[in-house]
Amino acid sequence: MKIAICGSTCAGKSTLCHALVARLKEQGVRAEYIGNVTRRMPFEPNNLDVSLPAQYYVIFRHMMEEAAAEVRNDLDVIVCDRSPLDYYYYLIESVGQTNLLRQADFHIIESLKSCISCWLLTYDRYYIIDSDQVVYQHDGKRPETTILRDAVNARFKKFFNSTAFNIPHQWISGAVDKRVTHILKDLGI
Repeated sequence: MKIAICGSTCAGKSTLCHALVARLKEQGVRAEYIGNVTRRMPFEPNNLDVSLPAQYYVIFRHMMEEAAAEVRNDLDVIVCDRSPLDYYYYLIESVGQTNLLRQADFHIIESLKSCISCWLLTYDRYYIIDSDQVVYQHDGKRPETTILRDAVNARFKKFFNSTAFNIPHQWISGAVDKRVTHILKDLGI
């Protein structure tokens, strides 16, 4: 089983993923954590000022790490901190709206949209943290304002409220323990 924990900046995705994997392992479930790729890049990430090649790197690196976990035969649950959709929305909001894009970049971005749409079908469950329900805490690495965060959150809401894809998903809120308990119950664990 593969699940994704998604949402915009500083919503608590990583904290929730670590807590969930710990609880799964306590219950004897063989679980693997696929972390936020931007924290392990060979260059300094910044949500607002990053090149298109860097964004492509992040999206495909994340997909490769998920695929590597999926081919293993010793896992019951793969918990993904974000999904390619998260990174795609950051790409669109940070660099995809500029007038400086080359024609090739427009084609690549459209192709990514199709690729990611298909990739989303590989998840058994998708949990989205609504950042409207979480107080923004500036961490010195991300933007000081919530403009990007709000734009990405709005894209999640629009996507998951549409009927374009029938992906099992739930919006989750509350304290971390409440979120973990909700997910475990939803997964039947």
